[in-house]
Amino acid sequence: GKLIDATYLFCKSRKLAIIESATAAGLALLKPADYDPMHANTFGVGQLIHAALNEGSKQIILGLGGSATNDAGTGLAHAMGFRFLDNANNEITPCGANLSRITHIDTENIDPRLATTRLEIACDVSNPLLGQNGAINVYGPQKGATRKQIALLEQGFQHFARVLECYYGKPVSQKKGAGAAGGLGAGMMALFNGCLKSGADLLLDLLEFEKLAADVDLIITSEGKLDTQTQFGKAPYVLAQRAANKGIPCIVIAGQVEGNYQRYYDMGFSEVFSLCSNTINPDRAMKEASKLLSDTSKNIASLTHKNL
Repeated sequence: GKLIDATYLFCKSRKLAIIESATAAGLALLKPADYDPMHANTFGVGQLIHAALNEGSKQIILGLGGSATNDAGTGLAHAMGFRFLDNANNEITPCGANLSRITHIDTENIDPRLATTRLEIACDVSNPLLGQNGAINVYGPQKGATRKQIALLEQGFQHFARVLECYYGKPVSQKKGAGAAGGLGAGMMALFNGCLKSGADLLLDLLEFEKLAADVDLIITSEGKLDTQTQFGKAPYVLAQRAANKGIPCIVIAGQVEGNYQRYYDMGFSEVFSLCSNTINPDRAMKEASKLLSDTSKNIASLTHKNL
């Protein structure tokens, strides 16, 4: 792999670090010609965790998603001191291609600071590790995996899941979110006893939503595109649900809205606005986003003024 610059957020007063896995192992960091689904790994994400521990972090939130990897978190674990061995006790380079060779996990040299660090995993997908809805079958093609590679990686995931269950007694293969970020979700749950939570819920809790919403009359949120996926843990949906529980109307502004608006009212949004329309296509909406947002904001202001 190549060296890259990656950053994370550290809140000194709370001894809290927020790390996005995609900043060190993201698909967006690579050109399509450089995609390597068999050998790309999450070692760099582990380096970020190590750096956060060096700064004194006692709580780490790791965001999963958008990865170029399929190593089930073995690269990250290796950066934290784990060693993965084959039948002959030879150390194995952590990557998707080698998952099926792992038979032993050596934890003798893992970073001792992990034992006193609260590790939370922010994940907004529910894919399990294995199966048709699993990590490689759903996300493998966009990472450049061929049909043959998908089959090999699925076999590797199956084998490694059995090894994890043998060592830690945790059957993680069908856990929701285990397939996130190329199986990183499974690795974090088993190897690090990480607690997997909705990223949107974690963020709202960090912002102390309950306190912020105490004196609020209206909430306005946004989304690039409202579609059937919105209700599966996306931040605007979670926010709308929390707002509804408090009796606070929640308006959403979207770049595009797919399908009938009623489905979004049923999700908890009180009003739905789209920058696209019958006369404004997505390309035009992107080019004129500033003006369209301004016009939409005026419409919302007028609407809310009439209802006050």
